Amino acid sequence: MGAVTLSQVSNPDFGESIAFCNGKWIRAKALAWSATDHATTHGAIVVERLRTFGGKPLAVSEHQARMEKGLTLLGIESGRELCEELFGPYLSALIDRNRRAIRASRDVGLVVLVSPGDPGWDARTHYQPSVMMHLMPIPWQRLQTWYAHGCRLKSVKIRNIPSDCIPTELKSRNRLHYFLADREAASHDALPVLLDMAGYVAESSIANILMVRRDGTLVSPRLSQILPGVTLQITLKLGQQLGIPICEEDFGLDALKHATEMVLCGTTGCLWPACSIDGISIGDGLPGAVYQSLLDAWKLYVGLDFVAATL
Repeated sequence: MGAVTLSQVSNPDFGESIAFCNGKWIRAKALAWSATDHATTHGAIVVERLRTFGGKPLAVSEHQARMEKGLTLLGIESGRELCEELFGPYLSALIDRNRRAIRASRDVGLVVLVSPGDPGWDARTHYQPSVMMHLMPIPWQRLQTWYAHGCRLKSVKIRNIPSDCIPTELKSRNRLHYFLADREAASHDALPVLLDMAGYVAESSIANILMVRRDGTLVSPRLSQILPGVTLQITLKLGQQLGIPICEEDFGLDALKHATEMVLCGTTGCLWPACSIDGISIGDGLPGAVYQSLLDAWKLYVGLDFVAATL
């Protein structure tokens, strides 16, 4: 059998992969929420997206713990027991049933979705949570470009949702603001940077944002004001182990534009640099030394050169 080419792994037919839906294993293309499910009527969906490295999922316990908190926020009393099943035997089964697709794709994203459930047309009060689990492709070509050259960022008018509206620790599929921010940034071939209501940098639509100040400090927006990304928290721990000065603070676009480096953290790509924001180069516009140190630490952490996997 010949080597799998980049084009083959970038556009696999994931619709034919095996997915889990409310106790049944089905083709992913058949996944659907009921018209009366709270997922459909309210967008009430807690989500976790993991990634495999060499076919094995990373940070399972961290993703499980965050989903448990999210389910508690939605009032799902069986959240802990449900998460133990989803991130235990069902996640293992999802991987096992898709071994061939995962090998052919090198690695994949693993998506876990839970809604409070379907009260039906008669709006009954007793019902079970709805669950979906499926694979997602990794955008290898886009990551290859970002690792080598960095991504462009664009500040947008759309603001991040305040924690008084949706708790920041709740990772949900209620993402209309991300969709609108992506549309605004798309004409600039960039990822959006969303500010909070006070005008401080919050996050991008697909990643947390870190900056490096001229004194070498790695700075994160205050974790209490942003989604506490699993990849972000691993990156900060690796930075501490490397002896990189780290702090959390509020900062605006001006500080971001005067940073010497910017690093984005997200499950699919782990971390990658940003080369510019609003057309202004960050540092010399090339991946910097702090990013490279963190990237090397990440490769050791996962036991795989995931950057080389994109080539």
